[in-house]
Amino acid sequence: MLKPLVTLTCLLALAVPAIADPASQTATATATPANAASIADQEAAAGKVLFLGPRLTFETDHGSFTLVTFPQEAPQTVAQIVKLARGGFYDGLAFHRIVPGFVAQVGDPATRHYPPSDPHVGNGGSGHPVPPEYDGQSVQFLTGTVGLARGQAPNSGDSQFFVTLAPEPNLNDRYTIFGQVIRGMDTVRALKVGDRIRHVSVTEPIKASPSP
Repeated sequence: MLKPLVTLTCLLALAVPAIADPASQTATATATPANAASIADQEAAAGKVLFLGPRLTFETDHGSFTLVTFPQEAPQTVAQIVKLARGGFYDGLAFHRIVPGFVAQVGDPATRHYPPSDPHVGNGGSGHPVPPEYDGQSVQFLTGTVGLARGQAPNSGDSQFFVTLAPEPNLNDRYTIFGQVIRGMDTVRALKVGDRIRHVSVTEPIKASPSP
């Protein structure tokens, strides 16, 4: 297993050939939309209106980005990520895996103490794995979609997640989608291995007032 790009048993054994092919990766990067897909794009792909949950804003070394969660599509995953974010779990963690035109990945607590190239980095988590929720999901991996990283075992997803830098339909039904970047995709694209999350803030969705 390559390090650090594929240290993670935590992502994409099936997608490794695409990463290893520079020609196809260049073509993908050239065609990558400048902005993240919108919620309207996700709803068009899903064929339905999506219920939106809490928003998470990540302050990083390169600025901030915000994602909105999909609690109906991945209730346990959203609950896990939101709980960890509220508790400060992600504050200070480094992005340990960046594949241009493919994904940016973060969430291993070992990056607090070790550089991304260290063998300790790549397989860590909060210690509370969540079951896979990708079966039957209607959302898809578009640009800026956020998925839960995992190892070869389906229930090994925990705290690590990735943001797609281009549409990745080959990941659909293989990795749980729990959110979509809605602001700051330029920040995500500027991230480098070793860049850190300074703080994550959670904003609850606005609930409509009951009719009188």
